Amino acid sequence: MTKKPIALITGANKGLGKEVVRQLGGLGMRVYLGSRDDERGQAAAEDLVKEGADVMAIAPDVTDEASIVAAVLHIEDREGWLDVLINNAGVLYRVPALETDAANMLATYDVNVFGTVRIIRAFRPLLQRSPHPRIVNITSTSASMMLTSDPATPFGQSAPSLPMPRPKPA
Repeated sequence: MTKKPIALITGANKGLGKEVVRQLGGLGMRVYLGSRDDERGQAAAEDLVKEGADVMAIAPDVTDEASIVAAVLHIEDREGWLDVLINNAGVLYRVPALETDAANMLATYDVNVFGTVRIIRAFRPLLQRSPHPRIVNITSTSASMMLTSDPATPFGQSAPSLPMPRPKPA
């Protein structure tokens, strides 16, 4: 087991998550780069290892209990504890608010809300073994249904809306 601080960042194979992994690795932490797609996670971790960071890919899908349990067991077996948990995994389905449906909302909440809860609950025992545990939940304005529905905002312009079925006239 290492004496370095141990961190896990979900949704970390690109963008902000990958940069957080880079920064924490640069501070001398051992970082688990979480990605639901193992292949993309491995590629991102390899990039950061080449930069000198102590990074390992792990594949918890925040919507899948079995993959979360596997990630907990992996870190528990290898490290024994977790110091920092950063919930960065998130999705954005670009559907105007007035055109979305329940399935879209359920899929969004499953990742962005319930996924965060699943991860925190699963990793809590490992965090409790740390003398200074930390949980950080990351979000952004790109998760705003209002902003993604407004074509006058950059979020509303960045991707076309998904076609939504229209009711047929009676």
